[in-house]
Amino acid sequence: MSTSYFNTPGMVTVPKEITPQVEALLDRLQVDYDPELIPVQPEAYSQPDACYDNVAEKVKRDGGKLHYGWAVWQSKHIIEAEHYAVWEHANGDLVDVSPNRLEATTIMFIPDDQPINNDLMAIPNVRVNISGSKLIDDFILLSETVDKIYGLSIYTDEDKLWLPESVLATVDTLNQYRLGAEQLYMSGGKAEGPCYCGSKKTYKACHGRGIKLLTEDIVKRAQMVVRQEWMNRQQA
Repeated sequence: MSTSYFNTPGMVTVPKEITPQVEALLDRLQVDYDPELIPVQPEAYSQPDACYDNVAEKVKRDGGKLHYGWAVWQSKHIIEAEHYAVWEHANGDLVDVSPNRLEATTIMFIPDDQPINNDLMAIPNVRVNISGSKLIDDFILLSETVDKIYGLSIYTDEDKLWLPESVLATVDTLNQYRLGAEQLYMSGGKAEGPCYCGSKKTYKACHGRGIKLLTEDIVKRAQMVVRQEWMNRQQA
């Protein structure tokens, strides 16, 4: 459920080589392996945004192994790593068996054999600001906050993910804030310029004001609401 760059189609590319931007992402990831370009060969049964399930089905049908790592996506202002699974052939070759919305025929994949924290409903994307803009710093912070809230999701008896409606409404608001910051940047705006909401204030004095403390408070409140409403649901 992490908030991917695919929410803004047409802006995303696949890096083809190790650039300074890719190096900056590697520094954040702290992995032991170098990126590699691997072919994308989706199976007929593969579904978008379901790489773990797609690879598990491939292993079940054709053998081989599931190989965890990170897929790398880039725009002009962010480079982003999405936790990802690909299929490993018996000969060691890696293949991406999942379709992607870019219709890319290769992806940049960074192998990572670190254990997965099974307490997380979704592993958050890792993002690096390559624009130098404060607006994109805020976009990343807001995106990470949405990821944290989705990570509070609980599996129900029906094997579905659940969050209270009030928490989902908060996610909608955060998404409006983060996309507002991104669109302001894309239109040439700056944190010191007019806010995207149309107020007469600057962005940093309006929607960008105190955003770090705000997002920290939102996550704490969401944790309490999820805990309380889940208890109420169980007792009903």
